[in-house]
Amino acid sequence: MKLILTIAFCFLAFSNTLADSARKFDEYADLPFSEERARLDNLGIQLKMMPDEVGWYFIFAGSKSCPGEARRRAIRAKNYIVKKHGIRADRVIWVDEGYREELTVEMWIWPRSAGKPYPTNSSTLNKNEVQDGMKCKSKSHKPQRRIKM
Repeated sequence: MKLILTIAFCFLAFSNTLADSARKFDEYADLPFSEERARLDNLGIQLKMMPDEVGWYFIFAGSKSCPGEARRRAIRAKNYIVKKHGIRADRVIWVDEGYREELTVEMWIWPRSAGKPYPTNSSTLNKNEVQDGMKCKSKSHKPQRRIKM
């Protein structure tokens, strides 16, 4: 009986520790980068204070988006956090989660040992339901350099 109680107590202690640090940190829609930087700064500050945690940046492109827009924005956000706040590249992970009606970003702080978090809402549109946005440039974009993990 004592063994069962000890195991249950350890499990509850681990669950509480995980629940304390594993959380959705922020969510926002399409913002100009000048405004998004404030959100990224907040994540960078939290990651500095929590050196064992990972910052996850989930992005959903909107129904009217440019090809590769979500990827470019995610790489820009990761590069900003890494360079501005000195966070190791392997502690900032971005994931292109598909499409929603509006461009959406979810940022999570998550223990590395807990695996990958899952965004609160999954993709709501298929790629064939997405239209090119009004501001898409017809000429090809220079690919952005990706930071290796």
